[in-house]
Amino acid sequence: MSKSTDKKIKKPAIKSGDSGASNKLIEQALRNSEEKYRTLTENIRLGIFRSTPGPKGKFLEVNSAFTKMLGYKNKKKLFETDVAQIYQNPKDRLKFSRKISRNSSVKNEELYLKKKDGTPIIVSSTAIAVRNKNGKIIYFDGIVEDITQRKKAEEELLIQKTYLEKLYNSAPEAIVLHDNDDLIADINAEFTRMFGYSRKDAIGKPINELLASDELKDEAAIISKKVIRGEKIDIDSKRKRKDGTLIDVWILGAPIIHDGKQIGDYAIYRDITERKKAEEELLLQKTYFEKLFNNAPEAITLQDNNDLLVNVNDEFTKLFGYSRKEAIGKTINELVAPKELIDEAVNVSQRVKNGERVEIDTKRKRKDGSLVDVSILVAPIVHEGKPIGDYAIYRDITERKKAEEELLLQKTYFEKLFNSAPEAITLQDNNDLLVDVNDEFTKLFGYSRKEAIGKTINEL
Repeated sequence: MSKSTDKKIKKPAIKSGDSGASNKLIEQALRNSEEKYRTLTENIRLGIFRSTPGPKGKFLEVNSAFTKMLGYKNKKKLFETDVAQIYQNPKDRLKFSRKISRNSSVKNEELYLKKKDGTPIIVSSTAIAVRNKNGKIIYFDGIVEDITQRKKAEEELLIQKTYLEKLYNSAPEAIVLHDNDDLIADINAEFTRMFGYSRKDAIGKPINELLASDELKDEAAIISKKVIRGEKIDIDSKRKRKDGTLIDVWILGAPIIHDGKQIGDYAIYRDITERKKAEEELLLQKTYFEKLFNNAPEAITLQDNNDLLVNVNDEFTKLFGYSRKEAIGKTINELVAPKELIDEAVNVSQRVKNGERVEIDTKRKRKDGSLVDVSILVAPIVHEGKPIGDYAIYRDITERKKAEEELLLQKTYFEKLFNSAPEAITLQDNNDLLVDVNDEFTKLFGYSRKEAIGKTINEL
């Protein structure tokens, strides 16, 4: 205790007959006590009131905090107002009065009041019923705290929690929450559907004990350790259902941080069975395509929209002498179009860009500069309605060209012989119709070719 409290307070000596001095001392003591009380009630931030009981009630005393809380400029205006009028629903005043009268006190009672201008507020009230020596309630004493903002924050938090729970349980992915010991704290509805475990089955169990198959225990343990250390992981793997079957899943694991401390973690599991099947199917198709592409008997090239080579097959390298490394990234016309045919090649490229399919017999240049006769088929490649490039197929027609030239030469020899023969010669089909006659026939019989061809020889 302090020295001041250790010392005994000496009462002023009052001599007999000095009643006036005595009254002054008592009045001064009362004023000091009242001043201390007023200072205490005026400086406190909580509202303090004293009111009469009953369905309406009247304020007998209030502090400044209570006056300001209700939007009044001074106590006088508040004293002129029935207590019931500051309630949003005046009937609630009667309920409050009855409750405090019955129980003699209330604690943290939420009251829906309104300010002078009608603005609603919510307060928490703790009050007692003060009775006289006969047990009759003479007034209510209480304190109130404005909890409007807190209630709004709680309501907002409740709304956010409702949204979060709705999102959590309606999410198309399985979601699980763990504590820092990797024990399951909660699971959503999709987790139950995907893995077959109910909340009762799952909560409190180690996640890896539930989902990791024997061959993936080590992998799962490593993932858990990383997330518990605060790392974020993203991985494709397999996990086990309750019935023991495995399912392809994408897993996202991340820590949950609150006030700078990790309080647990969450994991999201997405069923990627269909994606895996599609990837395997795509890989199979790619394998088939690459096999077909590289084993095709014709040279094949793939170009982007800028006419740059994206890929060439094995036959292209054999036919033109360029390796893949030399070809990819170059324009096709720069590589194989001879100078004298560059305009033709550019025209073909432009037509294909315009969406045409082009077939042409022409010549193209090998790496060593030699020309080769080729038949070219070029067509656009369209994906989801948009051109993404084109392909070209080159067939070596050198032998065909030689055969055509040989045939043309033989035809020329035959026609020369046919028309130079000293005898009249006719050619008929199986119906005995004339297909051709030589010059000597027209001289001998007087028919022109036009008159003879198509007639029967005997008719003529």
